[in-house]
Amino acid sequence: DMQSTREAPWYICRREDDRVHLDAGEVAFHQVIEYRNRWVSWAQAEPGLPTYEQARAAVDCGDRLLRTDAERIEQGVTLASVLSLRVEAEHWPAHVKALRSLLLAWCALHPGGYAKEMNFLAAVALAVSGHDEDSAFSIFALLLRRLPTELHV
Repeated sequence: DMQSTREAPWYICRREDDRVHLDAGEVAFHQVIEYRNRWVSWAQAEPGLPTYEQARAAVDCGDRLLRTDAERIEQGVTLASVLSLRVEAEHWPAHVKALRSLLLAWCALHPGGYAKEMNFLAAVALAVSGHDEDSAFSIFALLLRRLPTELHV
């Protein structure tokens, strides 16, 4: 409904006439949606990427997730306050929970693969995807696949 749309943060939904203020200037909300759709389509079209469902199953199994990864993720999620994302205080706990889940899923598939910079990439992937964890995981996995390894190891 209209009321809930007005109250939602920019990274989930807003009215078409709302404005989003970014460091680089003002961007109309329809442009945010356009970029969101483009990133999600780009990530989901990549062959061979694991799905979030597969990654969560690996977390649930528990035998591949290293304790050191889990500890480093726990330390890192509190640092992922990317200010330009402007996650509102009331939505911060849900953001941190989703961020933790995304990073644990990645590390269950890549034991020992957590690097402290990953929390920032995952936070941006969550915002870009509108906090849809399936889409965010696709974007995050694709970024890690495409970026030079020395940038996230």
